[in-house]
Amino acid sequence: MPQIAAGFMPVESYERINEIKMGQNKLSLWVHLVWGVKKRRHLIHEEAKQILYSKVLEVCESKGYDVVEMNGMPDHVHILLRLHPTHSISEIVKNIKGSTSTWLNHQIEMEEYFEWQDGYGAFSVSSYKVGAVIKYIQNQQQHHANNDFDTEMKFLNSFSQ
Repeated sequence: MPQIAAGFMPVESYERINEIKMGQNKLSLWVHLVWGVKKRRHLIHEEAKQILYSKVLEVCESKGYDVVEMNGMPDHVHILLRLHPTHSISEIVKNIKGSTSTWLNHQIEMEEYFEWQDGYGAFSVSSYKVGAVIKYIQNQQQHHANNDFDTEMKFLNSFSQ
């Protein structure tokens, strides 16, 4: 049975991606998406997180997006996706954000109306760095013990260049 990285994708799938021999089309397209709650409000508490992440996975599965890892904090979310050549990053984000915000407001009682911020961050990930990005996403709570969202976005921007 394959080992699963955080329950989404078999570890061997990303570890073996660099062993592919050419002779047919092979793509290795990974993107780390990050976006926040409008006005950086801390609305993604534990109950909301479980419901929200389930909906994100449902949307991604229905659209054919391969979620590798997902985690976040009360004010933002991180998603690592393996892209297909027909997928547009802006369409992916639009589909996920558009399908989840209003839906979440109807699922549970929120302190305030839940909305996503308008923008997002999309950072390309080398197949050699997928494991490191998975760990980074998994360890959000520890990372944010010392860094706020703005500091994190600056780090991600410099890390991806």
